[in-house]
Amino acid sequence: MSVISYYEPTPNRVRALTRLVALLQPATRSTLREHFMPEADSGGQFGNLIRETTNLGLIGDEKDQIALKSPLTPTEVADNEFFVSFVERALLTQEADTSGNSEFRYALSWLLSQPSGASIGWNSDQHRNMQAQMDGENLYEVSNKERFAMLCYWAQYLGYAAGLPIGGTAVVVPDPTEAIARHLERVFSEATQLDVGQFVERLGRGCPVLETGVARRTVEERMRAKRAANELSPASSLALWRLESRRKIRLTHASDATTWLMATTIASSDAGKSRQISHIELLQL
Repeated sequence: MSVISYYEPTPNRVRALTRLVALLQPATRSTLREHFMPEADSGGQFGNLIRETTNLGLIGDEKDQIALKSPLTPTEVADNEFFVSFVERALLTQEADTSGNSEFRYALSWLLSQPSGASIGWNSDQHRNMQAQMDGENLYEVSNKERFAMLCYWAQYLGYAAGLPIGGTAVVVPDPTEAIARHLERVFSEATQLDVGQFVERLGRGCPVLETGVARRTVEERMRAKRAANELSPASSLALWRLESRRKIRLTHASDATTWLMATTIASSDAGKSRQISHIELLQL
């Protein structure tokens, strides 16, 4: 059971608990609970939060003395960039296989494969859509609207989605702009310009939920409607458009190079068409 299977371990609560532990460590569970939720915990909610934060590798509990998991330091967990990157690894890499979070990366991969412009309610039941789109029975724990909302919370926190109010309803937009921006330095570590195939392959190594990533490939193999070869998903296309508009990257097309198709944004005058790109150049981090 992953962080999306319980309703207590939202990103803000996990972060707040970790920083509280860093401040008071070592501390007993009862001391932490009194600071975090002074009222009676009749439903075991604090226990669920403690367990999932422990599973993420942020805190450790030994003989009822809870402290940061070694070698984490208070300075590190106070740094937002460090914290996001740490949790990203815990949820998206093989580390998740031993923490109960093995299904999360597949659920996020499914979200990132959704079509552009789809109105996806933040607190909506998506299990029928998943059943209609994929072969097999595994819904990666997204079996009701509450669990889907938890997926949305974590997707947004990790920079793979955005929440928007539309017509009085909260919707989630698959948008990995912030996640991709976070990985640009690693992707362009050896060159400032890459062909799109190289870019996507290197990006997928650290972001297994994006194209070529191991989790994304697993999910796409189950999808009845397949993404064409050399075609970026709407979510990745949106992210690259946004990074280009921020002048973080430059997207170019060379006629003699392998071409990839990138969906245009909904707001573009060319909405519904595809843009051809062959190379991506890093302009700034």
